[in-house]
Amino acid sequence: MQTKTYSPRIERGLTKLIVPHEPEGSSKVFVYPSIGPNNYLQVGREILKQNYKLPEANETASLLHAAYCSEIKDEPEFQNVREIMRNRWLWIFNQNLWTDKGLYVIEDQKIKGLSEKLTISNLEKKLSGGTKIKGTNVRISKEGKIRFAPNDSDTYLLGEQTADQLKINDILIAQYLKEGAEKLGEIAAQFKNNSFVYGLDISEGQNPELRVSAVDDGGGGLRVDGDGFDYDRDGHAFGVL
Repeated sequence: MQTKTYSPRIERGLTKLIVPHEPEGSSKVFVYPSIGPNNYLQVGREILKQNYKLPEANETASLLHAAYCSEIKDEPEFQNVREIMRNRWLWIFNQNLWTDKGLYVIEDQKIKGLSEKLTISNLEKKLSGGTKIKGTNVRISKEGKIRFAPNDSDTYLLGEQTADQLKINDILIAQYLKEGAEKLGEIAAQFKNNSFVYGLDISEGQNPELRVSAVDDGGGGLRVDGDGFDYDRDGHAFGVL
């Protein structure tokens, strides 16, 4: 009778950051430590290579809310999240097409970054049959992966703003959804300085410009970036289990 043999192996524990997420009573599980620092494309590809899911923008907002606002925010792992925010940034896997009519946001689960050619006509086709996010001006596709924030309202805000303004900012709602924007507002209230929302102001008739998203601590205030380039190498992200 042949004896079954085994090769040596080591199994070590996987550290998980389990944070509340919508709907109420649900949670998301992030894998610790983060991937990075590296550029948008390499961080995203490494997360997928390790068979984790890319974090959606509103999921990262939930992670940050736990790191800044929860009763266990002083645990070492959440301190590390805040350290990344202070010294580098977290990538948000969104493509942002800034146009003279407003902002189109596309969830970038295939890590295309700035390499993809996006057209307004094609995005509008995918938005057709969708709806508006309740209580906002933001349109959302049926499957929820494409959003559009028109720039003709007083809740489409770039630049310095308060925590309360962040919560109702259509630019943030298009990127992070309504619940995510509200959490970013609560996070921003923990900083000593006002927040700053970065994006592009496209003049009428000017060609659209494609960028990606990130979020960081801009020196004492939450900085929400929607105008990033995918080749900057100082970003991190946490895979979702």
